[in-house]
Amino acid sequence: MDDNKVLEAVELLKKADAALREVVSVLQIYKGVGDKIIKVHVSGLRDLEKVPGEVEFVPWNCEGSEYDQEARKYCGGVMFFCLIGGEEEDIAEDL
Repeated sequence: MDDNKVLEAVELLKKADAALREVVSVLQIYKGVGDKIIKVHVSGLRDLEKVPGEVEFVPWNCEGSEYDQEARKYCGGVMFFCLIGGEEEDIAEDL
């Protein structure tokens, strides 16, 4: 790959990251090996509410974790999600 293309791609990533952080509190942006979509981990349901789309709640089973659900929305082919448990479950009931 051409060095200029890599540098251009890096600048686009930085701009996309900055633009998202103006709207939501981003914990992580990634696309793992074998993943078909980009995933954006936001800090909580209040951030997820800012993303267009229908929220989906799925069980999240991680032994010893305080979180027991994952809330997610798909927007433009990207999955935005947060882990919820405890007090946030009360907020989830209102969505």
